[in-house]
Amino acid sequence: MYCPTCGNKTREAIPLGDSIPRSTCLKCGYVHYENPKIIVACIIYEGEKALWIKRAHEPDTGSWAIPAGFMERGETVQEAACRELQEETGVTLQAKEIKLYSVLSLPDLDQVYITYSAPLRSHEFHVTEEALEVRLLSQSEVAGYELAYPAEMEQMILSLYSELESGGIQTKTPSSLELRWENQ
Repeated sequence: MYCPTCGNKTREAIPLGDSIPRSTCLKCGYVHYENPKIIVACIIYEGEKALWIKRAHEPDTGSWAIPAGFMERGETVQEAACRELQEETGVTLQAKEIKLYSVLSLPDLDQVYITYSAPLRSHEFHVTEEALEVRLLSQSEVAGYELAYPAEMEQMILSLYSELESGGIQTKTPSSLELRWENQ
């Protein structure tokens, strides 16, 4: 790796006051921090169904997922969730309309997954550049599809249906979980 500040080669070193080896420039002292990526998702629901997309792009082209994607610089997490929802389904919501549902730490993937939820206001969802299909699916319908999640995450994601069956996702103190893969 080369230093983005001065162009010299970097090497792994533990910076002063740190405990983790990082790519460090020996000439100018620049330290490259590789931090987890933030992924936002938005569960849109109606009755006992949630809005899913069939992915049009890698990773996992052709598999089903809750609308989600990476947060961009300059966005709040709510704005990012609303943008991803619009890009993938055509559904437009404002940040104030969504409620925090969960925060999931995925240290083995270097990701933090922040999920919001909101009831579906209208059936204006449609296929987009990022989604081959967009559908409201019940739990039994989802069970027949290939999902874009590791098995460890699938069960957690599908647990949202127990809340939908109980009358909808309730505003609550969000859960915060850490999920590690068993084979690590």
